[in-house]
Amino acid sequence: RKVGTWSVVVYFLLGLIGLPVFAGGSSGLAALLGPTGGYLIGFLFTPWAISSLIKLLGENYPGVITANLTGFLVTLAFGSLWLKFAADLTWTAAFSTGFIGFLVPEVIKAVASGWVSLLLIRHIPERFLSF
Repeated sequence: RKVGTWSVVVYFLLGLIGLPVFAGGSSGLAALLGPTGGYLIGFLFTPWAISSLIKLLGENYPGVITANLTGFLVTLAFGSLWLKFAADLTWTAAFSTGFIGFLVPEVIKAVASGWVSLLLIRHIPERFLSF
Protein backbone atom coordinates (compact mmCIF):
# COMPACT_ATOMS: atom_id res chain seq x y z
CA ARG A 1 0.00 0.00 0.00
CA LYS A 2 2.77 2.42 0.89
CA VAL A 3 4.80 1.86 -2.28
CA GLY A 4 1.75 2.21 -4.52
CA THR A 5 0.52 5.34 -2.79
CA TRP A 6 3.97 6.94 -2.77
CA SER A 7 4.36 6.20 -6.48
CA VAL A 8 1.16 8.17 -7.14
CA VAL A 9 2.45 11.02 -4.93
CA VAL A 10 5.64 11.12 -7.03
CA TYR A 11 3.48 11.09 -10.18
CA PHE A 12 1.55 14.09 -8.80
CA LEU A 13 4.75 15.94 -8.01
CA LEU A 14 6.12 15.31 -11.50
CA GLY A 15 2.94 16.74 -12.97
CA LEU A 16 2.88 19.69 -10.61
CA ILE A 17 6.44 20.72 -11.50
CA GLY A 18 5.50 20.81 -15.16
CA LEU A 19 6.18 17.40 -16.65
CA PRO A 20 3.32 16.48 -19.04
CA VAL A 21 2.23 13.30 -17.23
CA PHE A 22 -1.46 14.02 -16.68
CA ALA A 23 -4.22 13.23 -19.20
CA GLY A 24 -3.69 14.77 -22.61
CA GLY A 25 -0.11 15.70 -21.76
CA SER A 26 -1.21 18.34 -19.27
CA SER A 27 0.59 19.36 -16.12
CA GLY A 28 0.54 21.92 -13.35
CA LEU A 29 -1.94 22.94 -10.68
CA ALA A 30 -4.58 23.84 -13.29
CA ALA A 31 -4.79 20.18 -14.35
CA LEU A 32 -5.23 19.12 -10.74
CA LEU A 33 -7.97 21.69 -10.11
CA GLY A 34 -9.67 21.36 -13.51
CA PRO A 35 -12.42 18.95 -14.61
CA THR A 36 -10.10 15.92 -14.54
CA GLY A 37 -8.73 16.72 -11.08
CA GLY A 38 -11.13 14.35 -9.37
CA TYR A 39 -9.68 11.41 -11.27
CA LEU A 40 -6.21 12.41 -10.14
CA ILE A 41 -7.34 12.72 -6.52
CA GLY A 42 -9.18 9.40 -6.74
CA PHE A 43 -6.07 7.87 -8.24
CA LEU A 44 -4.30 8.65 -4.98
CA PHE A 45 -6.65 6.28 -3.11
CA THR A 46 -6.60 3.57 -5.78
CA PRO A 47 -3.33 1.81 -4.81
CA TRP A 48 -4.46 1.64 -1.19
CA ALA A 49 -7.81 0.10 -2.18
CA ILE A 50 -6.22 -2.38 -4.60
CA SER A 51 -3.49 -3.44 -2.17
CA SER A 52 -5.93 -3.84 0.69
CA LEU A 53 -8.21 -6.06 -1.35
CA ILE A 54 -5.36 -8.18 -2.71
CA LYS A 55 -4.20 -8.70 0.86
CA LEU A 56 -7.73 -9.75 1.82
CA LEU A 57 -8.60 -11.83 -1.28
CA GLY A 58 -5.16 -13.23 -2.05
CA GLU A 59 -2.75 -13.08 -4.98
CA ASN A 60 -4.93 -15.09 -7.32
CA TYR A 61 -6.54 -14.11 -10.60
CA PRO A 62 -10.10 -13.53 -9.27
CA GLY A 63 -8.77 -11.62 -6.25
CA VAL A 64 -6.47 -9.39 -8.29
CA ILE A 65 -9.14 -8.67 -10.91
CA THR A 66 -11.70 -7.83 -8.20
CA ALA A 67 -9.17 -5.56 -6.50
CA ASN A 68 -8.29 -3.81 -9.77
CA LEU A 69 -11.95 -3.29 -10.66
CA THR A 70 -12.63 -1.85 -7.22
CA GLY A 71 -9.64 0.46 -7.53
CA PHE A 72 -10.85 1.72 -10.88
CA LEU A 73 -14.33 2.27 -9.44
CA VAL A 74 -12.78 4.41 -6.69
CA THR A 75 -11.02 6.55 -9.30
CA LEU A 76 -14.15 6.87 -11.45
CA ALA A 77 -16.33 7.76 -8.46
CA PHE A 78 -13.99 10.58 -7.38
CA GLY A 79 -13.72 11.76 -10.98
CA SER A 80 -17.47 11.81 -11.55
CA LEU A 81 -18.14 13.60 -8.29
CA TRP A 82 -15.50 16.24 -9.05
CA LEU A 83 -16.75 16.58 -12.63
CA LYS A 84 -20.26 17.30 -11.40
CA PHE A 85 -19.07 20.37 -9.51
CA ALA A 86 -16.11 21.49 -11.67
CA ALA A 87 -18.12 21.45 -14.89
CA ASP A 88 -21.44 22.36 -13.23
CA LEU A 89 -23.17 19.24 -14.58
CA THR A 90 -26.25 17.45 -13.37
CA TRP A 91 -25.69 14.20 -11.47
CA THR A 92 -26.92 12.23 -14.47
CA ALA A 93 -24.63 14.04 -16.89
CA ALA A 94 -21.61 13.75 -14.59
CA PHE A 95 -22.23 10.04 -14.02
CA SER A 96 -22.81 9.21 -17.68
CA THR A 97 -19.88 11.32 -18.87
CA GLY A 98 -17.41 10.62 -16.11
CA PHE A 99 -18.25 7.04 -15.15
CA ILE A 100 -20.25 5.02 -17.68
CA GLY A 101 -18.08 6.01 -20.64
CA PHE A 102 -14.97 4.62 -18.95
CA LEU A 103 -16.34 1.28 -17.72
CA VAL A 104 -15.38 -0.91 -20.71
CA PRO A 105 -11.80 0.42 -20.98
CA GLU A 106 -11.37 0.09 -17.21
CA VAL A 107 -12.54 -3.54 -17.23
CA ILE A 108 -10.09 -4.31 -20.02
CA LYS A 109 -7.28 -2.61 -18.07
CA ALA A 110 -8.24 -4.43 -14.85
CA VAL A 111 -8.08 -7.82 -16.55
CA ALA A 112 -4.85 -7.05 -18.41
CA SER A 113 -3.06 -5.52 -15.43
CA GLY A 114 -4.18 -8.38 -13.18
CA TRP A 115 -2.81 -10.93 -15.62
CA VAL A 116 0.51 -9.07 -16.04
CA SER A 117 0.95 -8.49 -12.30
CA LEU A 118 0.41 -12.17 -11.50
CA LEU A 119 2.93 -13.12 -14.19
CA LEU A 120 5.45 -10.74 -12.66
CA ILE A 121 4.80 -11.94 -9.12
CA ARG A 122 5.32 -15.55 -10.17
CA HIS A 123 8.43 -14.98 -12.28
CA ILE A 124 10.38 -12.29 -10.47
CA PRO A 125 12.40 -13.42 -7.45
CA GLU A 126 10.96 -12.29 -4.09
CA ARG A 127 14.04 -10.22 -3.25
CA PHE A 128 13.23 -7.87 -6.12
CA LEU A 129 9.59 -7.41 -5.08
CA SER A 130 10.03 -6.44 -1.44
CA PHE A 131 10.80 -2.84 -0.58
